[in-house]
Amino acid sequence: MFKRISFLATLVLLVFGWVAPVAAEDSLRITSLSVSVWPEYDQPGVLVQYEGTISATASKTNPRELSFLVPKGAGVGAACAVQSNGNHTSETWKETEGDEGWTKIIFQVTEPDFHVEYYYNPLTSAPDKKMTFTYQALLPADEVEVDVQHPLKATNFVLTPETINSHKDNDGFTYHSYVLKQMSAGQKVSTNIAYTKTDPSPSVSGQKNAATISNASNDNNLNLNQVIVFSIMVGMLGIIVYFVWERNTRRAQPSFATAPFQAASHRARAEWFGGFCTQCGNPMQTDDNFCARCGTPR
Repeated sequence: MFKRISFLATLVLLVFGWVAPVAAEDSLRITSLSVSVWPEYDQPGVLVQYEGTISATASKTNPRELSFLVPKGAGVGAACAVQSNGNHTSETWKETEGDEGWTKIIFQVTEPDFHVEYYYNPLTSAPDKKMTFTYQALLPADEVEVDVQHPLKATNFVLTPETINSHKDNDGFTYHSYVLKQMSAGQKVSTNIAYTKTDPSPSVSGQKNAATISNASNDNNLNLNQVIVFSIMVGMLGIIVYFVWERNTRRAQPSFATAPFQAASHRARAEWFGGFCTQCGNPMQTDDNFCARCGTPR
């Protein structure tokens, strides 16, 4: 009887030993996700950004793996965690084949906040542009907000389905929003975008490379022409300083340094030859009465 009770007690402990860690493991889901769709923002294509927060605990000792679908052929610029100070971490991601027309990107985060961005170009030719944007969830989310930016130089802007939620920012952009609650894994949300735009230039000047958008510090790099002009100016200034220094050095030297030597040499020559002719300057011996060159008497 005692052995049977001990066996049951051991079995219960083993069961709870396996169940407890599983119960303590927090499930991975997205608490909030903002999807930004910006047609022709700083490039001819479309910039898409995901900003969100996960409910599960993420840390360096407990990184969490996230996965998203992006259109096949899209240029992924970032897939990383966002620190509490707003800085993006330097994460790497893997790309695998997804469903038809999709690429699956996978990355790990050590923070609860994350950021994903990519470029792609589904727009039709000008002036009447059309595209369909689709977000297909791989993780469940408590709330998903999709913001579509109205290009600054576009007219006849239409979204299907329509939305009455819109707002403007300080740069003059208008954003049209869709909000979805309790989005499950595998669920899709799509919107058709149409507008007219004859100007081929994007809304803002200065195109960015998709691989370096999140690194804002690169914007401080000097232009090559500025470097060349600066180098030439430094070289010219150096030449001017050298000539000024050399001229001042010459002026600082004593002008009488060679005079005594010249005078002494002249006197020595005069004593050796016995003087010079007063007419032509020819050296004369001490016993010459007339100049050997011009005949002038001494």
